[in-house]
Amino acid sequence: MTQAWRRLSGARTLPVALAVLALVLWLAKPIVFVGGGSDDARYLAAAHAWIAYGPVVGTLHWDLRHPLVLPVAAATALFGEGRFGLLLVPVAYALALLVLGAGVLRARFGAGVAALWGVFFATNPLVHELATRIYPDLAEAFFICASLAACDAASRRERRAALLLIAGLAASGAMLTRETSFFLPLLYAGGFATGTWLSRREWLLVALGAMPLLLIDNGWLWWATGDPLYRLHVALHHVEVTSTHMAGGTFGGAVLMNPALAERWTAAGPVDLHWTVNPLLNLPAEPFYGGAFLLAVALSLMGRRVLDVRERRWLARAGGVAALAFAFGTYVLMVSQRPRYYLLALLAVLALDAVLAVRLWPTRPRLVVALVGLTLLASTVIVAVRHAAGQGLPMPEPVVERGGK
Repeated sequence: MTQAWRRLSGARTLPVALAVLALVLWLAKPIVFVGGGSDDARYLAAAHAWIAYGPVVGTLHWDLRHPLVLPVAAATALFGEGRFGLLLVPVAYALALLVLGAGVLRARFGAGVAALWGVFFATNPLVHELATRIYPDLAEAFFICASLAACDAASRRERRAALLLIAGLAASGAMLTRETSFFLPLLYAGGFATGTWLSRREWLLVALGAMPLLLIDNGWLWWATGDPLYRLHVALHHVEVTSTHMAGGTFGGAVLMNPALAERWTAAGPVDLHWTVNPLLNLPAEPFYGGAFLLAVALSLMGRRVLDVRERRWLARAGGVAALAFAFGTYVLMVSQRPRYYLLALLAVLALDAVLAVRLWPTRPRLVVALVGLTLLASTVIVAVRHAAGQGLPMPEPVVERGGK
């Protein structure tokens, strides 16, 4: 057993093993496509426009999420719109995030923590949905985590310029994927202002790395539309598109930090008291990820002193990033508070679960096995019994514009 684990837990073999496990679990019961007026149909319509017309500006926020739309266009053009063509991009982003997360945790906490986190990730119901359907969440999370991991690695190495440029490039990928990632430049701006984590010169290198993609994408939109802030203006009008998650379907007021918008979103979880506290109260109550948060509470009560200072510091930083992302989406952008908007919080909690479980294992193995096993069983049951259903909105014909003046 020990020899087999040594072989399996290697830096190269562990990611492969976790990827194989994830593929088996995700492809056993994939959602693939819902259609109707749902998001996956919108992204596929945007991909259709690129295939049919070449570079297309688009008029909806779905159209402008190019790190998702363009790979989907390529995949469906090459492989058709069967299961393989539709699943290729979301599964690829999910596997990339899995391998990245496992690699970071293996380096920081050891192979056991990385393996358990990977199992938690692969079996989670929210991850299952996002990995088997065309959604931007895992792509955004991958770019965010890649940027943060590159910054972290650069802070501990002498030759760090390449890593800093990669951090910026990944951050720009996140920002082009969805506006909820804009907390990241705010975080980095705070680091630059205070000179923390990296030096100010190094933060400038991160910014330099972000420039190429941002300038190319937004420069093209400016050239094609005459609006230098076209992407921002489209994003701020996304609530004018009919949504089944909103009372009345649409909203015509301001978006940023507008309580009136937040009050219009329909309940997004089992708890529905007030929009300001609903997402917090639903963290342990939402079936998609409640088990992970409850497990974190139980293990924390058992093992307050099992973590050393470095482990606590790293987990606190991860939790701080997740909290900033949570607050930015909920209280600044006023998102609809659906579970998928809190993926970063889930990833951080899964890391806490894995670290605590592995550290508590030598002293309380039976209880750890029982709690972890119960969490995994609940996740498996939820995935097994749930099914995808269309949202019932008519799918509009895609409105496209040819690039250029």
